[in-house]
Amino acid sequence: MRPLSTVELLDAWERGLAFPPPLRTLALLEAASPDEVPPGTLSIGLRDRHLLQLRVWTFGDQLPSVASCPHCRERVEWSVDAATLLGDGAPDLPPAELSVDVEGRTIRFRLPNSFDLAAAASCGDIDAARRVLAERCLTNVPLADAMEISAPIADAMAARMADADPGAACEFGLTCPACGHTWGVLLDVASFVWTEIHAWAQRTLKDVHTLATAYGWSEAAILHMSAARRHIYLDLVGG
Repeated sequence: MRPLSTVELLDAWERGLAFPPPLRTLALLEAASPDEVPPGTLSIGLRDRHLLQLRVWTFGDQLPSVASCPHCRERVEWSVDAATLLGDGAPDLPPAELSVDVEGRTIRFRLPNSFDLAAAASCGDIDAARRVLAERCLTNVPLADAMEISAPIADAMAARMADADPGAACEFGLTCPACGHTWGVLLDVASFVWTEIHAWAQRTLKDVHTLATAYGWSEAAILHMSAARRHIYLDLVGG
């Protein structure tokens, strides 16, 4: 995996626009790691780790975010250090197959990937999404039996998945400065990174339009400038 240039990042962002939201960041990872395991098959924890690394290379370590206090609705600004989430060294690879014993059966399954999340996201409610996710991840139950997944089986599978792929859920505790209420928030890494890339791409294309209009330069010429040089020219034309 490697950092992406401005042109490569814009191209990957444009390709990602054609995908449904749960799959858009795969275009970024495919561009950054074309010779590695297809990112759509990675566990969510590994996928998010790759996205965090790409984000650090592109925008830096700090992940600024905002939340609304569930008690008083106060706006709370908070930030996460991506370097802390990434840790030192390569992570241990999750097991290829997991199992739980529940309701007198041994259920074997794999960790969910981005395609599984996309399928679950298309469901109409949370219970249906959980059932679809569990069914897609089963490795030893025929489809006819998979349709009979009970709540205890789904719960047991979800708990084992969380243990085996802890990076898939990044939860942080916040305290409201206005009322002192404390609560937990989940950082959706894929959504966070895509939102940042999307906003950056729109700003960058607006800058290209401004400079092309002012100087007649091509998009390629403008994008191959350093960000610092583009900003100097934008200041000169009042952009």
